Amino acid sequence: MILPTNYSNVIIEKSENFIKCRSSLTNLDDCNNWVAEFGKINHLKWNSRSSMPNGKKITCSKKFVCHHSTFQKVSREENKKGNSKNANCSATITCVIKLDTLATRKSDTLIKNGLRGIITINNKHTHSLDTAETLRFTPADLKLKNTFFEYFSSNMGISEALKYHEDILELKDNFSLEDLANGAINPTYRTVQYWHDEWRIKNLGPRSGIGMIEKLKEKLNIYSEQNVIVKFVEDPFALLIVTPLMQRAHELKSSSGIVFVDSTSACDAENHSITFILTPCAAGAVPLAIIITKGQSFLAYTWPKIFVTDNAQAEINAIKNTWPESDHLLCIFHVCQAVWRWLWDSKNNIPQNKRPILMKHFQNILYADTVKLAEYNFNSAINSSEYPKWTKYITDQFDGRQKWCLAWRNESNRVHHTNNYSEITVRIFKDTVLSRVKAYNVIALLDFTCTVLEEHYGRRLMTFANCRNPKNREARIFLDTLIKKANYVKKNQIIHSAQNNYIVPSEKNPLSTYDVNLEAGCCSCSIGKYGKFCKHQCAVYIHYDEMSNNFPPVTPQDRHEIAMLASGDKSLKIDFFQPFYVENYNIAQTVVIPDDERI
Repeated sequence: MILPTNYSNVIIEKSENFIKCRSSLTNLDDCNNWVAEFGKINHLKWNSRSSMPNGKKITCSKKFVCHHSTFQKVSREENKKGNSKNANCSATITCVIKLDTLATRKSDTLIKNGLRGIITINNKHTHSLDTAETLRFTPADLKLKNTFFEYFSSNMGISEALKYHEDILELKDNFSLEDLANGAINPTYRTVQYWHDEWRIKNLGPRSGIGMIEKLKEKLNIYSEQNVIVKFVEDPFALLIVTPLMQRAHELKSSSGIVFVDSTSACDAENHSITFILTPCAAGAVPLAIIITKGQSFLAYTWPKIFVTDNAQAEINAIKNTWPESDHLLCIFHVCQAVWRWLWDSKNNIPQNKRPILMKHFQNILYADTVKLAEYNFNSAINSSEYPKWTKYITDQFDGRQKWCLAWRNESNRVHHTNNYSEITVRIFKDTVLSRVKAYNVIALLDFTCTVLEEHYGRRLMTFANCRNPKNREARIFLDTLIKKANYVKKNQIIHSAQNNYIVPSEKNPLSTYDVNLEAGCCSCSIGKYGKFCKHQCAVYIHYDEMSNNFPPVTPQDRHEIAMLASGDKSLKIDFFQPFYVENYNIAQTVVIPDDERI
């Protein structure tokens, strides 16, 4: 047995299972500290059994029993939870502190040396010592508990925290394999689970009900100090989250033009609906806000021009009620999915070999590039159909053609005909933020959004700003490809018809021309009509050194804007984002901006 080094100790008597020593103890706290250190050094736990704080002949005394004694434990026969810690152990430690008086100093010379404590250790245990199973029962201290609280605050679950802690232990210089068995160093799953329950109640409140609402109100000031906007109503429950990055995203020009909306659920124990509101930018899509509701409920924002959603009626109605002046479009991917499901529904009695043919008829309507062609394809589809249910279905669908048919879309869409951005964001939230595990409650979802999701988008945007994202290469290759395609045009062939308007000849038929509008960022060709950058706009850029507002994101301004969005650091200099090749410094710096958006 090793004695504590924080105190002066002198062994008076020693045998195989017995030690009597004198120590520099002065009060009960010293007794507790001495026994605690003794237990830690020798991988044992001693529990306080009885004490005498004051005495006439002694200052105080205290008795400790082995952690595996019968004290405050049921018998092994009555234990139903697993291996019992009750080994009926009779090992004890008794601490007695003598008075420090003139008389005691004369009768006991060790008191003169400050050794007032008499410690008697009866070390006969009825269980094994320093074995894996015995070490497992050694309880952890408060310091280790707080360490795991820090793990939980870093969004680790129970298993992840245990694995991470074991990895940390193995990196220590004095690590031994026996440490993994020691519960005082490496706590058991059951212990960590208990700690996690404590941490969860303290930081997240109850899973639901009034207690959860009160904890949410309690944490509002914390979120406010972190510049996170959190608004909620209790009945019906709705929670709005706008993080600092989301607030900066509201300053993007695209946020007033087009917004993607999608909802998901099954992310927490109460299955709340989580609605993502996103806007596109040079690096992809970034969130403008996240709304958590029991059903579908929206709070007011300055309305964007266009919303793109799937065909979820509750979501559509909520958008109509909240932003009545915004246009609503359907994701064409989900529209096609709905039609395909209808064709394969047995109650509609469509023969299997006819389903692809009817689907092709619908796609001809969907992808028609003019209103006239769309109406012609619709009439052809219903006139050639021999299935009354299909005729009625496609007629009902055509009544809402403005929401899904491309012929009724224009450059304000910026080629965003699907809400894939929303689908990707849902996947990121479930995979990266929640690790495919349901959150404990709404407050946990809120915390994850303000930390993990915010950090994810910050890192991803900075990856783009630092030219480390595949999108950087794709944008450069796309621009280089269009520059090569636009080489057929000479400057004298382009007519500058009006401010920001140009007429560019066709490559295949020089007598045919296309109208380019730099302010709107569109062209009358089949590619540019929906707002995508085309070779005709590229020809104007080559010869007139002017870029439309849908120019590929290859300029230093693009990367600087994304870096500002990611970090909010206004001290970032645009020179840091200049290109590698010197000749690329000459990329046009002028982007045509509509008059009503100029400062």
